[in-house]
This record gives sequence, structure tokens and C-alpha cells, in this order.
Amino acid sequence: LLLFYGVHPCFNGPHIEKREDGAVTIHPTYRRTGWHPKGPWWREGGIRDRLGMSHVPLPDLINAFIDAGLVIERLAEPREHPVPLILAVRAVRPQCPPGP
Repeated sequence: LLLFYGVHPCFNGPHIEKREDGAVTIHPTYRRTGWHPKGPWWREGGIRDRLGMSHVPLPDLINAFIDAGLVIERLAEPREHPVPLILAVRAVRPQCPPGP
């Protein structure tokens, strides 16, 4: 069993510019996997600004589960934010049938 609970790659990453009204602007860098240089929309002195940020787009994240031989049982976007900040995944490795 593997439980993943982490930032939602679509709505929380180096490509996201948060707006005062709670909406987000998604910049075209969403599909760029790996380390991202500072974006002009990153908050000055924030954690991204100080440490940088690496990103994995949603298809790459889900395919990593599949490539590891896991079967995804459930997906959730916990909490009640209008724009999901968190992604939760429950995945299992199928049991091999017992030998003869």
C-alpha cells in the first residue's frame, strides 16, 4: 500500500501565480519537469524564492505509480478550497497468486 499526500501538481507549483481573490493563474511552464528558476510571480522572501522548486506534471506523477507496478485505487483533492491545493492517491501493488 502506498499513500501519497502532497501538493497538487496542477494548482500548486512553480507555474502558479496566486491572486488576491483566491483564483490562480497557470503559467505555460506547467509542462516543464524538474527544477524551475525563480518566477516573477513568486512571493519575495517566500520558501520558493529562498529554496527554489522542482515540479512534476500530473501525467508524469500518475505514470510513476503505474511504472512502479502500482494500481491506483482512489484519488482525492482533500479540503474544501475552490482551487485544490492537495492531491491524495491511494495505490497498491497487486498480490502475486501463490505458487503451486
